Amino acid sequence: MNRLTKRPASEKTTQRATSIALGAIGLSFVAMPVQAASFTLQEVTEASVTFAGEYSVEGGASTPFTSVGTLKYSNTPLEGTFYFAPLTFLFVSDPADLPEDFFPISAFSVVADDDFRLVTEFSFDFPTSSYLYTSDLTSGSTFNNVLLFKPASTPTFPSGDGALLNISIGDPRRPELVIGESWFLGDISASPERQLSIFADGSFIGFDQAPPGSSSPTWLAGSWRATAVPEPFSVLGTAMALIGGAYLKRQPAK
Repeated sequence: MNRLTKRPASEKTTQRATSIALGAIGLSFVAMPVQAASFTLQEVTEASVTFAGEYSVEGGASTPFTSVGTLKYSNTPLEGTFYFAPLTFLFVSDPADLPEDFFPISAFSVVADDDFRLVTEFSFDFPTSSYLYTSDLTSGSTFNNVLLFKPASTPTFPSGDGALLNISIGDPRRPELVIGESWFLGDISASPERQLSIFADGSFIGFDQAPPGSSSPTWLAGSWRATAVPEPFSVLGTAMALIGGAYLKRQPAK
């Protein structure tokens, strides 16, 4: 006859903890798409960007397209000043670090309270070419174009209180310090030129490389949306907290 034996309390505790952990891991993978919407853009450092619009070549019909890209940004607000002097553009985190022989004629400062994050990567494909923007701006470095993103306190943007900021040298043929409340990506040295403007209201316009067999640029226009992408450990931590809380709530009082 089999006899029931009482397991030690320590063994029960270990098995319960293991079950909770394994259950949380499994749930995190199953529920990841659902959990993504619960994280705001301020709580993560990466977003999936969806473009939807139309493109056409001069004299041709418009063709709809969609594209999904990646946006990555720093987890801390940028703080420092951008300086412009003839033929030189400089960023420093402390004005005391400005070289003695540098005589700026204009400047623009960003403070931590603004909550603008440095865009470190922005990549996506369009019908005739691919875009890849990267930045590792550090104090004392020169720059041509810097994108800043104020993450919204919502899972998506445009929505909520986010913002876009572009700081650049403008047209290198007539350089100046340019600050704009939109993102600009372009290459006026290309033939034909490539230019793309992305606005905080969720729209974009621009023109891209000419398709094969054509000398006319490809015109683009449409809408875009950024959606928060939570880090795997954030999703796992949330799932474990939910399961752990539910498990403990179900336990009878001793």
